[in-house]
Amino acid sequence: MDGHETNYKNMFHDILMSKGFSIIEPGRHTYWIDLKKTKDEILANFKRQTRYEVRKALRSSLEIKRYDHPTEEIFEVFWKLYDSLGTQKGFGTLKKLQFKLEFFSLMRAGYAHLFLAKYQNTVVNASFMASIGRGVYLYGAMNPEFKTLKNCPSPGQIAQWEMISFAKSKNLPYYDMGFCPGPVPKHEHPEYDIWRFKYAFGGKHVQFLPTYGKIIKPFRGKTFQKLKYKK
Repeated sequence: MDGHETNYKNMFHDILMSKGFSIIEPGRHTYWIDLKKTKDEILANFKRQTRYEVRKALRSSLEIKRYDHPTEEIFEVFWKLYDSLGTQKGFGTLKKLQFKLEFFSLMRAGYAHLFLAKYQNTVVNASFMASIGRGVYLYGAMNPEFKTLKNCPSPGQIAQWEMISFAKSKNLPYYDMGFCPGPVPKHEHPEYDIWRFKYAFGGKHVQFLPTYGKIIKPFRGKTFQKLKYKK
């Protein structure tokens, strides 16, 4: 985390490499917000613009409602935003059936929560988080029409703040911003905008262990590795 390697990293790496495994995919990156800090301390660690957007939204008439149980109605609202934004931005998105299965399964088990932000009776943001062990931002979708609503604040920052606050109220140790491409945003990266958005919440950079694999049948194994991991 933020440049500090755990002993587990070296231990698992050494053991797996000694058994003939190799790294086939690097560990994924994310940012963790320490929920043991006070809410004032967490907010103070946000980048200036992000902190401004949160406070602006708190002063506005924008409302955020949390849903802890799934219904077809709220799923369809979420799916419409998620699917349309993915199409507009060219993001890779889940198929509707897969998305629905994950949505209903997690919420029925009490492991996930949906936050819908409304302004002037228009849903301007939908955010989905898990609360298993730590708070985790899973999926989100912003309605670009919010820019046409008079005095509507940017809903993305306040949605994250509500999820962070909820995770803290459940005494979870961290809030995970969801995966990102690396430690510090790079302008030339195709996902720069969402990367910069997550980075601005001041979380500590975390990189998970790589994916390891071992080729048992040389021909089939190497062929699969080339197709799956482009190696």
